[in-house]
Amino acid sequence: MKKHVQHEKPPRSADAQAWIDEETEAQQRRYQAIFDEMKSIQPERTKWVAQFLKNIQTRGFSVTGDVLRKISKQETPERPSRDDADRVVW
Repeated sequence: MKKHVQHEKPPRSADAQAWIDEETEAQQRRYQAIFDEMKSIQPERTKWVAQFLKNIQTRGFSVTGDVLRKISKQETPERPSRDDADRVVW
């Protein structure tokens, strides 16, 4: 089989590996901060979603220009019963 460039992994310098490790740790800290914030406002988010669903069922949403379309109860999605149903950051 012919050898391709994408099958060869060049050696990584110690400096490059240190930078990658530092960036990975920083990204994990950012992720945890976002995750904690989203978890702390979950009760509010649940209310916001309920209000949104109520609005699109009673007032409707703008299809085009001043044309509104109401969404029936049967068309609205049910919230999944799993714990991470509203999770934004994966």
